[in-house]
Parts: sequence; structure tokens; C-alpha cells
Amino acid sequence: MNLRLEKKELMILLSAVILVGLVYLAGYYLYLSPKKAELGNKEVQLKTEEDLLAAIQTKVAGVSAPSAESVAELQKKVPVKQQLEQLILDLNKAEVVSDSFITSMGFSEGDVTPRTDENAEVPAEGGEPAAEGEAATENAAGTEGTEGTEETEGADTGGDAEQPQPVPLPEGIKKLNVSIAVKSPGYKELMKFLEALESLNRRVVIESVAFSGGAELTSLDTEKEEMSYSLTLAAFYMPELEDLQDELPELEVPAPGNKVNPFATSADLMEKSVAD
Repeated sequence: MNLRLEKKELMILLSAVILVGLVYLAGYYLYLSPKKAELGNKEVQLKTEEDLLAAIQTKVAGVSAPSAESVAELQKKVPVKQQLEQLILDLNKAEVVSDSFITSMGFSEGDVTPRTDENAEVPAEGGEPAAEGEAATENAAGTEGTEGTEETEGADTGGDAEQPQPVPLPEGIKKLNVSIAVKSPGYKELMKFLEALESLNRRVVIESVAFSGGAELTSLDTEKEEMSYSLTLAAFYMPELEDLQDELPELEVPAPGNKVNPFATSADLMEKSVAD
């Protein structure tokens, strides 16, 4: 059977073939080729993520759990309980080191609020206060016990100052307020007492110090008066970490004095010396 195609029909057939070829090429380059490129990129990204995950898993597997000793050392700074007995012992150590005498101590629980520097005060220049008799001076100092740093902010000079940003604190942290009344022979011993508090292992913050100056010395024969002052400090603890209560550090108590009479008087000491 002979097929005879007229010139017009041949042109239509060639046009149809060319059109189908163009549609195929257009579909390939406009749809299939971008999809292949996207698939290749996804495969590379997946390979990168798998390598990263493997590296993280290897790193996590190599990290050992914290030891009981390290947890105990951390709890010396911020325990999971109030550790009131240890705090009192630390205050007594500061008392002995500074040759001061703590006349009273008071404890209370308080809410922890984000700290800012806007309440810090700087004493006015010019030395002695102008008031007659005793003049009270209060100084607020944000002091970290382990780092021994002190942050103070000067008075506003009248310009537009930036609002201080609150310092974020760990969730669940609690505060133990301690009010202390102290007597020291002089200013040097006062500063030594504060420095001893700053160097405590327990993380504490000295929130305020208030003291009154003695009478002005008008004669060399005038007996020097002791400085009486009061201060407020805050100690922190994390009661929500109940799983770590069994790993609290032991109390660091001084060695026993082997006293027969804890209320020994000078007469008792004389009798002991005679007996020896």
C-alpha cells in the first residue's frame, strides 16, 4: 500500500513533530531539571545534617556525668537547702578574722527579683557629714561573695540616662535574708569584715551597710569608741533541685576545744593553771 502525502500534510506532520519536541524540551528544562537540582541540594543537605548529628552524638557520648565531688563543690556556692548552720559558721569566721563582734543576727526568707544597678548609691563628696552629733550613712553595694566585686552607680547628672536592664536569675532560686549587727574597733576592721564576707565560698550579696560615726575626738585622752553598724546580706539556694539533696557538702565545723566548762570564767582558768 502506497502512502502518498501531499506537501501540505507533510508540513503539518513535521510541525506536529517539532511541536512535540519543543514541549518535551520545555517541560524538561522548566520542570524536570529544577526538580533534579533541588533533589540534589536536598541530598547534600541531608548528608550534612547526618554528619552533624553523628558528631554531636559522639561528643555527648564522650561527656561523662558530673561527679559527686563536683556537685558538692557547686553546692558550697548555691546549695539546694538553706544550709543555715554553715552560713552561721562562715559569719563567725569572718567575725574572728576581722577582730569584730556580731551582737545579733536575724534571718528571713525573701523573694528574688531581677537585680539592677539603679539603687546603688555613692556617698557625697566632701568628707564629714554636716549634721551635728551622730550622722547615719547608708551605702548599698551589690557584692558577689565568690568574686569579690562591687558595683556602684553614680548619681544622675541631669541628662537622659538609659534604663538599667534587670539581670536574669535562674528559675526556682530562693533568697535567705540575713540582718547582722556588728561592732568593730575601727574602720579598718569594718572593711576587713566586709572583705571576709565577700571571700566566702557561699554565694552571697551584701545589699546594704549602715553605720553611724562616733563623737569627734577633741583630745588625745578621749577614749576611742567602737564602730557599731548593721548590714543586710542575701544568700541564695535552689530548693527545687530535690534530687541533689543527698549530695550536700558536709558542714565545715572547727575542731572541738575540749572545754570542761563552756562558760569558763577567769577563776576557772586560774584553777586550771594551778592544777597544771
